[in-house]
Formats: sequence, structure tokens, C-alpha cells
Amino acid sequence: MHVAARDRLQQALRIRMQRGVENVGHAAVLDYLIRHLDVAVHLDPLYSAAWKLLGKAATQLGTTGSAIVAYTAGIAAALEKSDKQAAKEMTFFMKRLTGPAAL
Repeated sequence: MHVAARDRLQQALRIRMQRGVENVGHAAVLDYLIRHLDVAVHLDPLYSAAWKLLGKAATQLGTTGSAIVAYTAGIAAALEKSDKQAAKEMTFFMKRLTGPAAL
């Protein structure tokens, strides 16, 4: 896929996924979001924003284990890109799921 086209697709997915995760709690929509976020992180494993949204969607769906996996991968991706803010945010969300002692 051409880099510019991939970037536009990722941006559109990010905006739609973020709106969906923040505004919708319906399980079918969350499943849809998760499938597309899985594609996004498969295309770009360092796409920390997609990992964060994947963790949020999994949390809303009630799949804590999947959320922890997504946040863990997202933190690693963010740190690899030197995106300290994204790593900090995902660490915060993960602490809410696991408690501070688990990290």
C-alpha cells in the first residue's frame, strides 16, 4: 500500500475509532472497532494510538485480558518511537485495570 494512502487510512480509522470508542458502548460496534484496530496495528505495529484505542475498546467490551495485552504492546510501541506521552497515558489506563502494584 502506498505510504500516503496508508497514512490517510490510518488517520481516518483513528478518528472514527476514537469517536466510536468514546461515544458508543454497544458490543457489536466495539467488535467492529476491534477488528479494524487489529488491522491497523498489524499494518503498523508501532501505531501507538491504535494500540491505545484497542485497549479502550477491549476495556469497554469487558475483555480485560485483551485490553492489558493491547496496552502492553502500545506502551512498547510508544517507547520505541520515543512517544513518552502515549506511553504515560496507556500506563495510566492499564493501572486502572490492574492496580498500581501489578505494574
